[in-house]
Amino acid sequence: MPVSTAQEQARSDAAGYLVEGVSLLGRWDVGLRSSSGNWRRAEQVNAGEER
Repeated sequence: MPVSTAQEQARSDAAGYLVEGVSLLGRWDVGLRSSSGNWRRAEQVNAGEER
């Protein structure tokens, strides 16, 4: 029984880490897209293409 319980706990932990990782990637994606837009706007302003 203890081996089965340990296996279930490890499986549950791994699933939790996967969910956390997916969430983290989603937050990074939002942040990187925002940063990319900021850089594009800054480059346009510096090139005289201000909009």
